[in-house]
Amino acid sequence: MMRTIGGRMPVVSMFPSADALRVADVHLRTGQALARFASTGLKQGVYRFKSHEEAYAQKVAGVVWVLAQNSRLRRSAA
Repeated sequence: MMRTIGGRMPVVSMFPSADALRVADVHLRTGQALARFASTGLKQGVYRFKSHEEAYAQKVAGVVWVLAQNSRLRRSAA
């Protein structure tokens, strides 16, 4: 059995390279393009559920709704 003991965090530069900035910009624009409709799909408020399954079902329904909205907005923009 092998174990890793310790480990150093990579050093983060205060002055990123031009390539790193380009990659970050592409990442940001891709995320914005995929998520044109910014929402969790759930209205704000306090929710009480009888079971974890019921809470999970509402969460999944909200995510599906947001994905459908994003897809609809992308199709209409194209």
